[in-house]
Amino acid sequence: MRVAAAGPLGSVCPGDAEATAAVLALLEDPEPEVRAGVLGPIGASYVRCPDVDDALFSLTGSEDFTTPLSAVCGLVLRKDTRAAEAVARLGAVPPGHEDDHRLHAIWRREWSRDRP
Repeated sequence: MRVAAAGPLGSVCPGDAEATAAVLALLEDPEPEVRAGVLGPIGASYVRCPDVDDALFSLTGSEDFTTPLSAVCGLVLRKDTRAAEAVARLGAVPPGHEDDHRLHAIWRREWSRDRP
């Protein structure tokens, strides 16, 4: 049930306190599938919400690779001031993830940021 709820809540808009609280709870869920269910839509969203952005930044230190990858992608797309630090935290890309669309989104944003 939590995984099913995660997707629609992933595009939470600022100002919706209940939806934001639900997203934050899902981002702290102990089950990786639940976190992934909300990180997918949030990581692909340009919607800024300071509490969610803070939660994304905290997830950049997660042990697995996919959680920080989605979190970093979300921060980069939102142009969060901590995006460069989050990208640096991501570290080396493990085998099998080289063609991940989130890495390409991060690379495109970083490349265009460095070019006037």
